[in-house]
Amino acid sequence: ADDLASRGVCVRLAQMSIGGSDLMPMGFAGPKIGAALNTLLDRVLREELENDREVLLDAAKGLAER
Repeated sequence: ADDLASRGVCVRLAQMSIGGSDLMPMGFAGPKIGAALNTLLDRVLREELENDREVLLDAAKGLAER
């Protein structure tokens, strides 16, 4: 993870382009906010998603529909 961080890759929730306040209007609340953010971070780390605000918001909408 240190190597990734040195290259500017998002490796922590604090580095993500969205946060909990972005998820609340989609209906996420309480522990579901953290769970969604952790799922999105995992997908960023696996390079399935870009750490881009619009990309993450779109992916979060998919999580909200589950």
